[in-house]
Amino acid sequence: MKKTNKLFIRAVLQAILVFTIIGFLITFLQSRYPDNHISLDTGWTIIYNGQVYNDVTLSQFQFQHNTQPGDVITLKNTLPKNVPANATLRILNYLTCVDVRINGVKIYTYGHDLMANHIMVGSGYHFIPLLDKSSGQTIEVEFTPSERNAFSNIPVFWVMPTSDAYTEFAADNLWDLFSGIFLFVMGVCVLLLASISAIKKTVYTRLINISLFSMLIGIWILCNSKVIELFTVNYSVFTQIEYPSLFLSVVSMCFLIRDMRQDSVLWKRMILDLCCVVLIIFNIIAIILHLSGIAHFPSLLSVFHGLLLVIFAVFIIAGFQSFKTMPITDQVINIAFLVICLFAAFDLLRFNIQKFLFPSLKNFDLSILPYGTMIFIILLLVSYIFYIYEMVIKRVEAEALEKAAYRDPMTGLYNRAYCEKLFKEYSENSNQYAIVHFDVNGLKKMNDTYGHVAGDELLIIFAELLEKIFSDF
Repeated sequence: MKKTNKLFIRAVLQAILVFTIIGFLITFLQSRYPDNHISLDTGWTIIYNGQVYNDVTLSQFQFQHNTQPGDVITLKNTLPKNVPANATLRILNYLTCVDVRINGVKIYTYGHDLMANHIMVGSGYHFIPLLDKSSGQTIEVEFTPSERNAFSNIPVFWVMPTSDAYTEFAADNLWDLFSGIFLFVMGVCVLLLASISAIKKTVYTRLINISLFSMLIGIWILCNSKVIELFTVNYSVFTQIEYPSLFLSVVSMCFLIRDMRQDSVLWKRMILDLCCVVLIIFNIIAIILHLSGIAHFPSLLSVFHGLLLVIFAVFIIAGFQSFKTMPITDQVINIAFLVICLFAAFDLLRFNIQKFLFPSLKNFDLSILPYGTMIFIILLLVSYIFYIYEMVIKRVEAEALEKAAYRDPMTGLYNRAYCEKLFKEYSENSNQYAIVHFDVNGLKKMNDTYGHVAGDELLIIFAELLEKIFSDF
């Protein structure tokens, strides 16, 4: 057992080390903006609700009141004189219609038709080709929020050569791209493994929950970080995928916790079951409200955050067990849940602080949940592998004990104890059976003439013939 524990700990540490190295490499490879990438951060005039804000720095600006659907927010500035030819304007917006004008000429519009039809506008990066010779021209950007409190600050705009737009975007979000695809592919692989386990009638429900959680979080990371735009630019669709994938991932994780916490205490089991039911009901209500247009997914995010904190607290209390009495696989599972809870709690805190209190904090808009999820999934998978290993060991030991109890050690044939067990089962089930009785002639003469070793060899040969002839019975 000590050897197994050492192997387990070594495997966990090696897996975490590998992904830590990958994380550092990706961070090192992330882009550093060259000189021809221009930040449009300062010098803005913002007009909102009849108020005019002059000489605004976007990275430090915050709205004093919550934005409402239908509000019009106008931003005006003058483009620098060093704007490169064939340039692209990159704008990040949240749940908002966008109009862009250069010297009063509209060059881009998005979202008004969706908003008019009560369809969620979506969030994402807009890559807008600028007119030739835009240097020194007046730029006007108009935002019309489609949801209540769609945003509390305005992300900085960037101007860059069109040829660099998507490559820089991919480089900026390299870690999110890697972790999202990795978690989704891992989830698919684990789901295939669960299918094989189901065919072989081994434990597979835990694998299914791990695979669903991994795939859903992978999808959420790709949509939340907007790197999904490398594959599709339908803002409305991937934003509508982003929220359900987050909501449903918590359901799969709660079922996973419930599966791993088969507690004998009735009230604990009932509380864990109730938490799962509450989350399922929340998801059903959220989908109905969204599809009916009464309340889109983003408006339910605060409710989800509050519910998530309560559910996690309840799971920690109801799922508590003495750490010292657990096998090492359960200890690592508890550590995994502690990791994901801490990362999720910090991410909730970060999101709300950055959105409502200090929007100008640099790098505070970066989610750390992908890192926590990677560690969580790795710990769960390694734990499951050793869990299966322990099950195989126990099964082999059980089969060895059964063989020792019910089989003759020399011939390998079933012994009298097994026959009595079989007769008892037949009698209880009222099954009809027949008995064939025979003897081995000349065995005593063989023992007396050639010795007991030769007699034993005769019995072994006889047993092999007997198994061969009666193999169908």
